[in-house]
Amino acid sequence: APKVLPLHDDLIPGEDIALSMWPETSAADLIDATAYDKCLAATGLAILTARGDKPTINLADPRRPPVAETGRRRQVLLGAAAASVIAAAAWLAYDRVAQLDRQISEKQKEIAAAEADVEAFEPYQSKVAEIEEWRQSDVNWLDELDRLSQKLRPAPLDAKDFPVASDIRATQLIATAMLGGNEPGGRIDLTAVARSSSSSELEARLRDGNHPVEPISTTETPAKDEYRYKYTALLRVPPDTGVVADEEPADESANEDVEGAGEVESSAGDTDGQETGAAPVESVEGGVVMNQREKFLLAGVLLIVAAWFGWGFFDSYQDGYARRMRELSELDETLFNTGVDARRARQSLRKLEKFQEQSLPADPDVARSVYTAWLIDTIQASGLELGSVKFASVRQNEDASTSLSFTSVASGKPEAVVKLLDAYYRLDVLHQITNLQLRPADDEGDEWNVTFTSVALIVNGAPRETGLPETPRDPARLAKPSAGDYVQSVGGRNLFASYTPPPPPKPAPVAVVKETPKPKPSPPPFDDAEHAALSGIVGYGDAYEAWIVVRTTGVTLRLHDGDALEVGQFKGKVESVSQREMTVVAEDGAKFTVDLGEMIGEAQKASR
Repeated sequence: APKVLPLHDDLIPGEDIALSMWPETSAADLIDATAYDKCLAATGLAILTARGDKPTINLADPRRPPVAETGRRRQVLLGAAAASVIAAAAWLAYDRVAQLDRQISEKQKEIAAAEADVEAFEPYQSKVAEIEEWRQSDVNWLDELDRLSQKLRPAPLDAKDFPVASDIRATQLIATAMLGGNEPGGRIDLTAVARSSSSSELEARLRDGNHPVEPISTTETPAKDEYRYKYTALLRVPPDTGVVADEEPADESANEDVEGAGEVESSAGDTDGQETGAAPVESVEGGVVMNQREKFLLAGVLLIVAAWFGWGFFDSYQDGYARRMRELSELDETLFNTGVDARRARQSLRKLEKFQEQSLPADPDVARSVYTAWLIDTIQASGLELGSVKFASVRQNEDASTSLSFTSVASGKPEAVVKLLDAYYRLDVLHQITNLQLRPADDEGDEWNVTFTSVALIVNGAPRETGLPETPRDPARLAKPSAGDYVQSVGGRNLFASYTPPPPPKPAPVAVVKETPKPKPSPPPFDDAEHAALSGIVGYGDAYEAWIVVRTTGVTLRLHDGDALEVGQFKGKVESVSQREMTVVAEDGAKFTVDLGEMIGEAQKASR
């Protein structure tokens, strides 16, 4: 290795240095102290050349002296990277929180707007709610009658395999709507007679999920036929499903997608904990460099302090973020409910307009006249015999409507009753049957007596001045498409009729040979003797005179003993006349007595 001459700061300029001080150095080479810095490289190279050694360092083109590696640059870069990561994380956290704040503000504005809509449409909502509450008791009695007919009699009366042993015949049916009650719908009070004494069988027939049945009472009664067991049952019936379902718009989705609280991602910059294998540098220009241990200690302290502040910031951020997420979730739920209320409030106006279209004419007198005429026409058109249609009462229902009540009485075939109910429920008017009574009009049950009470509404603000809607209700409230389907189902079972076995089949026709009829005998000729009566006897001493009056001619015969008697077809003579009778001998010798007041013909027949 080359030897570097030490620097002699004690030399003065111009002083020569004798190379003889170094035995291995040529004495001829003298170095000017003033040119030391400039010729140092050449001197070293010359010495190595003289020795014949290969230089390991090119002193002719020296580089900067090696500086001890302190890792400061890397530390600065790592610090800058860590600061960038921390700044980015802080900005991301701030942006997420700010975004939640903006969402909260927007939802609060939407809730305020929805609440304003609800408040603006509140008057319409109250009116619609009042009418809908009235409709909760509206029961479709035709569908209920059809269901009851099929439950009591699974097969029509003319079915070949009719279940005779389990047959049930109704004797009275009273259907009542639960107006103003706590439960919607109505009830059916049924009285029936059956061949079987099992009430559980009847209860099982009538009950289903929508039709609970009260306990059934059973009594045995004397009867002309085999229907000896009397049942009394009470059925609960639900309101018409079409009453609530129609015109009720489907709820739309009101809530927007809510972003879930994401997990906070944390990143930590990798710290290069290993240093190069350079030996510790004891000193550099301007200060003292820490050794490796001190650096680790300082880094650990700084890391603990940073972790403490970071955890505090993260915990505060998490609390604020979670609080905003909870508030946003609550606002979403509030917005959903308020949005639904707002849409219902806006829809209440459209529903009220629909109710007004289904209303009776606005004038109560006109409405009363028009609806009465419609009831009369419908009852007669269905084939029933009209008993009466009477206006019962008028009632103001708070601030939304006025109800008119009518009572109708009619009688006729069950098919006609079905047609009446079918026409009633196809009319697009706000009306309902609050009481329906059905009873058999005769012992056979071929005709029914019908009494029903109908209540119709006049909705405040209705535009109709006269008449009723001409188009049928759409969608129809009835389950079957036409009245004929109900006639076949209800009329074919006829709840009030007893089952009668079909007549035996007729025998094959027998050939009949006609004979010539015998001539009819001619009627006997008219006989005045049948109308000749012994009207009186007059005495002349010992002799008596008989008076015979012929009523057909008005002639009076006065006869004595031995006189001939000829009246009509009778010929004979008077044998004797006594005080109270007359003895007559006919032409053929038959003798008979004619009492006072007796006809001659009758006396002759009596003597035979």
